[in-house]
Amino acid sequence: MAMGYADQAVDVARTRAQRLDRKSLEYSADYQSLYGALLLRGAVAAAERGDRGSATELLDEAEQAARMIGRDANHQWTAFGPTNVLLHRVSISTTLGDAGAALAYARAIDIDGIDVRERQAIFWVDVARACEQWNKYPQAYPALRTAEELAPEEIRTRPTVRALVGRIQRQDVRGELRGLSELATRVGARP
Repeated sequence: MAMGYADQAVDVARTRAQRLDRKSLEYSADYQSLYGALLLRGAVAAAERGDRGSATELLDEAEQAARMIGRDANHQWTAFGPTNVLLHRVSISTTLGDAGAALAYARAIDIDGIDVRERQAIFWVDVARACEQWNKYPQAYPALRTAEELAPEEIRTRPTVRALVGRIQRQDVRGELRGLSELATRVGARP
């Protein structure tokens, strides 16, 4: 995926998940976590290439694996569980341009239940992206500020955030979003 080969990434995730499925005789939490994490990576790759059907199919399969585990956990260091599937649904919905679905999924997440601050921050970036898609710039900006408060180093280095802040800045022609220009400077955004 990082090299820009989303098609191959989807195929690798599916193939490896199927191989796990065939080889596993027991459906342990470790197995379900590895299986589900592979499916989520495949869903992200499918969304990045605009393949809504594959992304949805892989997300639904991952959700079934999460249900088998029954709770959020960190088996095999995957941080896989029902909340992680929801977080991916928010991100993937946003990637596919489904801002309404993304925000609906976001409302179902207990953000305080997520232990990793960087993951909370990425959630807020996804919320900001969804708000921006709906031209709700005043709501997108506080979500970005929350993300920055949680994990400034994570936010300040992301090209996605830089571009998003630049777009919000261009829309804030009256300068109503207090502190936006400072945020833009911190992330290196240009209006």
